[in-house]
Amino acid sequence: MPEESLSKIPIDHHMRHVNRGFIVDSETWVHGLCGTLAGVFHTILITCFRLSIVQIVKVV
Repeated sequence: MPEESLSKIPIDHHMRHVNRGFIVDSETWVHGLCGTLAGVFHTILITCFRLSIVQIVKVV
């Protein structure tokens, strides 16, 4: 995803208005959000994977 399209995300634009009184680096915010989502998704995948292995072991 090109950098210029990241800055056009409406949520990011909204956050910049919300945080007008603070020094906000929008790129850092977007990268932080993406990193958090990736971390959560990764954790969910690992948890589901482990649970499915436990289920298979119980059945066998």
